[in-house]
Amino acid sequence: MKVDVLLVVDNAYRELPGLTIIKYYLEGMGYTVRFTSRFSIRFALAKYRPKMVILTSAIYPYIPELSKVSFVCVLPSESGNGQRRQVIDIHGGTFINKLYTKNVDMFFSWGEQMSDWLIESGIYQKEQVYTTGNPSTDQWMIKRERKINSKVGLTSTLRSLANSMDVGSSDFIKYLFESELNGGDGTYFSPPNHIEAWLHWEVSFLRVICNLTHELIIPNNIQLEIRPHPFESIEKYSYLIHRSKNLISVRKEGPITDWFQNIDLLITYMSASAVDAFVYGIPVLSLKKILNQDALRNVPQGFIYDYYDYFWEPDNIESLRECIQENEKGNLPLAPKLKELEEYIQRQFNFPRAKPAGQLIAESIDSFFKKNKSRDIKNIPSSLHILNAKADLFWKLPLSEETVLFLNALREKFIGIGNRSGFHYTYHPWNSELKNKSKKILEQLLKSL
Repeated sequence: MKVDVLLVVDNAYRELPGLTIIKYYLEGMGYTVRFTSRFSIRFALAKYRPKMVILTSAIYPYIPELSKVSFVCVLPSESGNGQRRQVIDIHGGTFINKLYTKNVDMFFSWGEQMSDWLIESGIYQKEQVYTTGNPSTDQWMIKRERKINSKVGLTSTLRSLANSMDVGSSDFIKYLFESELNGGDGTYFSPPNHIEAWLHWEVSFLRVICNLTHELIIPNNIQLEIRPHPFESIEKYSYLIHRSKNLISVRKEGPITDWFQNIDLLITYMSASAVDAFVYGIPVLSLKKILNQDALRNVPQGFIYDYYDYFWEPDNIESLRECIQENEKGNLPLAPKLKELEEYIQRQFNFPRAKPAGQLIAESIDSFFKKNKSRDIKNIPSSLHILNAKADLFWKLPLSEETVLFLNALREKFIGIGNRSGFHYTYHPWNSELKNKSKKILEQLLKSL
């Protein structure tokens, strides 16, 4: 079976809905499209011989060999929007992560600013970069009715504390040790600081949540719903729920776009959810001035997004309470710097746009195919790392993708790759929950257009 486009999924929860939109438009143009997990690339290439492979990054060492037989595209699931250093680190490589950008035919950029930074830095050439926006933000185009719920939302970012202090399921010493070894490129800290610098910031954030409970939520009888980071467990918040006498609730299930329909105001900091909330017409209160300033000073600069300068910034809990009360009366404007924030989102996310990013990407691929003759895929080089036929003979067997993924899951588990960010979160063709979620988002999007 020959396939025109192979979509490689890194993290299905993050990427599958957007890739489903691309698949829909490509198939509408007559192309054959298949999904595969990043753990089954060897099998998929040997079986399908795709004309084009779409990856989430140019980090994979087999890309130079792959580019000899197939067109290579990069559709990044991580953006770093608004932070030049983070954009360069994510998409240009670091001393830890080497990238193979010269072998990429098409790079689909989140916005004009990202395109400019990548081209100016020489990471990509102008002819490689296509500014389309990312299909993960196509959900912003779905028309939704706002409900008045008299409920405040809070999004947390306690992903390190979720690991280091989850005594029941995580090795605290192992987490700190490995974070120190692997995080020095700015992932969690920048030398001369150490991992405790990041933990200091997260503890500061958690302390503010506790203070809000004691000084704001309980005395003023305010309904607060917390949306934890995907790495967090809701059990950790049981004490706050009990202490608040159920004024605080925690909800993690379902897409965050649905969660936004149940809140009238968002409190957060250092979370991309602030941009989503603004797009849906929800005012955002930044905790920047309330958080421990010493903790913030040691956070890597790559995490300090300038779009927070356009949101409301209460000086203390009392002024935060006043903002909540004004919003309940309908007197709080969406943002203090509305025009600047709209221009920022247009520049960084290519939004609003006339067409979904998934459609723009599909049209770019269609145009690319019409201008470029397919590469010779009859004889895949024996040196191609992703096939590795001598080491993995079972890839040659006529197995279904489901079987190969299952066998590979066992293999990755034994060699230690199937961890939190590994196989569990990547593409499973039998995962009906994710398929239904992706299909629902696509149907809602098409109805809104």
